[in-house]
Amino acid sequence: MLDQARGHSHRLQQFSQRDLHNLRRTRNHMVHYGFSPQDDERTAVLLLKVGFHFLNQCYEEFFDFSLEKGLLPDFFQQLKIATEVYDKAKNMQGLNFTYCFHAFSHLLRWSVKDSLMSNWELESTQSSDETGLKFEVCEKQKRKLEQLFIQCWFFNCPICGDIETFACELDDNQLDIGKVHIQRAACVSCGLVIPHGCPFLADVICREQIEEKSPAILRAFI
Repeated sequence: MLDQARGHSHRLQQFSQRDLHNLRRTRNHMVHYGFSPQDDERTAVLLLKVGFHFLNQCYEEFFDFSLEKGLLPDFFQQLKIATEVYDKAKNMQGLNFTYCFHAFSHLLRWSVKDSLMSNWELESTQSSDETGLKFEVCEKQKRKLEQLFIQCWFFNCPICGDIETFACELDDNQLDIGKVHIQRAACVSCGLVIPHGCPFLADVICREQIEEKSPAILRAFI
């Protein structure tokens, strides 16, 4: 079937036969023999490098469909971000590329969190919003992160959407040359954390806000 599909599509022929064979062989081995967390990094690379691209191309070529049409907008956006981050970082050494899915996986957990709560937990959450308790707790956490991060700026969270709850530590050296680069970040509202060692991820998920706020940020820190 794979050979037939490639024979009917010039765009599918552009995919490496070796990459597709590796993807298929790995998939079949896991289906028949199982998998473990030790397989996560390998499978992440296969999905980001070829799997999602090939799947989407097959959808478009044969079914007039696409991942963009099939996924909720927020999910598709995070999938695009994961593949973009991998494309930017793929030649860097010493990385575990499962981190490319970090924001995506957090979005998935965040989207189902209410369904996993009991009624009293949901009522307590709503009450904390109404009484201002959540705001007070978030403000305390923001002050702690301001002390922890050398150069701190608050963006709107790209996952939960709360206003100025995404604390980002900016790269001081990049600020000196007029560029805004996020080294690590944490949301005090939904708990999204992007630690050191996740190159490009925070910059990509905050790209629009960085472009908008860069003049103000540079004025504040230079």
